[in-house]
Amino acid sequence: RLSLAGRYDHASTFGNHFSPKLYLVAQPVSGLTIKGGISEAFKAPDPYQLSPEYSVVSCGGRCMLTGNPLLKPETSRNSELGFVLNGQQWELSAVAFQNRIQDMIIAYYDAAAAKRRWVNIEQAKTRGLELEGKWRLAPALEVRGNYTRLIADGTDYSGKTSTLEGRPDHMLHLNLLWQINAPLSASVAAHYTGRQVYESQQLGGYTRFDTGLQYRYSKALQFRGGIRNIGNIRPDEKNPAYPGTELARSVYAGMNWQF
Repeated sequence: RLSLAGRYDHASTFGNHFSPKLYLVAQPVSGLTIKGGISEAFKAPDPYQLSPEYSVVSCGGRCMLTGNPLLKPETSRNSELGFVLNGQQWELSAVAFQNRIQDMIIAYYDAAAAKRRWVNIEQAKTRGLELEGKWRLAPALEVRGNYTRLIADGTDYSGKTSTLEGRPDHMLHLNLLWQINAPLSASVAAHYTGRQVYESQQLGGYTRFDTGLQYRYSKALQFRGGIRNIGNIRPDEKNPAYPGTELARSVYAGMNWQF
């Protein structure tokens, strides 16, 4: 199956832009799907990114992020190739991807001024591999997971190439699901965030564990509860340079009512 598509953008400041897309999906044999395609994209800066009067707290509260009226729009060419394998008790997919971005918009950190500002870099390239799968170990037991390997670097207008900030080189999520009985299920999950660069620092990876219970009282009513961050992992407390925060160990409870 061949899909052809296109997107037309009009921005009052940056004019008109057309982005084509081509995607191919084939099933040569039962249980195997091969897919791949090429697309282009256009992204104009948001109004707050263009306004020097607009600023927000950044750097974990240690600096401000301000707009830049000289920003250019981003354009990119993106490609991917992958496959999906299906078995009776399992499924596996793998996709290799590459994105080439022109005039990429980033939040640049000026260490001398201790502030951030939206700027363009001349070129950026991200490429890597995405894996996803599930496997039913027993009638009531299933494991699911996904993994991403990412290489991301950018080149500024002076020709200097460096690793893009805030993009972990490895991301892994595993979830073990146990259907205890018809209404009750339990899960244990592990989330690994790999090394990344932020504010010119190399930050190490870490793993967070969660667990939860779900009870379906009726078709419309469901209860849930569990513990997030069992090990109380707080990388942002050890190093304030981490771009995000992990909430401390917490217990949660809730309910869903569908009507």
